[in-house]
Amino acid sequence: LPVEAIKMAIEKDGLKPEQVNGDTIYQALEKNIKEFDTGGLTGPLTISADNHSAARFAKVYQIQKGIQTPITGWVKSPHITRFEDIKK
Repeated sequence: LPVEAIKMAIEKDGLKPEQVNGDTIYQALEKNIKEFDTGGLTGPLTISADNHSAARFAKVYQIQKGIQTPITGWVKSPHITRFEDIKK
């Protein structure tokens, strides 16, 4: 997602590459990640100012012979309201 946020900060928010930093990436994630398709790794992801967990469940995958293969069932993701909450 950080790579997508960088692209969105430049393409959607109109920033120049040299203007992209941690804060602008953080803002781009909250503003632009809506129903983001992960190719089946999770359901569509959405990040907002009050919910940074993006997805409620995910699977762990492994690439086997060039194919994404699930190696777990669905695993519940923790709810993270803000990045600052996990730094404590």
